[in-house]
Order: sequence, then C-alpha cells, then structure tokens
Amino acid sequence: MYILSIVVPIVGTIISGLVFLGAAIALEVLPAEMFVGAFVTAVLPATAGNVMLVALLFGALKQTGRLYQRTTRKVSP
Repeated sequence: MYILSIVVPIVGTIISGLVFLGAAIALEVLPAEMFVGAFVTAVLPATAGNVMLVALLFGALKQTGRLYQRTTRKVSP
C-alpha cells in the first residue's frame, strides 16, 4: 500500500503536467521548443514535492491509525 501511495502521485503529476504543457503548446501560449525546459523546471519539481507530501501524509495517517482498512462486519442475528 505504501508503494502504491508513492507511485500514484508520480504518475498523476507527470500526466497532469504533460496535459498542461501540451495544452499550452496547442493554444500557442508556449513555444514547442520550450517543452523540455518547462517539463524539467516545472513538472519534475512538482512531482518531487508531491511525493514528499504524500509520504509525509501517509506516515501521519499511519501513526494516527486513520488509514482505510478493509474490515468485515459480522451482523448479529
């Protein structure tokens, strides 16, 4: 579960950044030559920040016992 909580923000932030930069290029707000520079200076640091914040939040939730846990309820007759 911890690995999944790290992978999801990485993938999500990169996809979001690619869509944002792609839209900026499509709308001709950002020249296509600037894509790599914008990706390296905006998307990668945002990805690193999101991973650190999610790891911190995951650890805090784990310590407080507020992580979602699947439990089965027994219904009394």
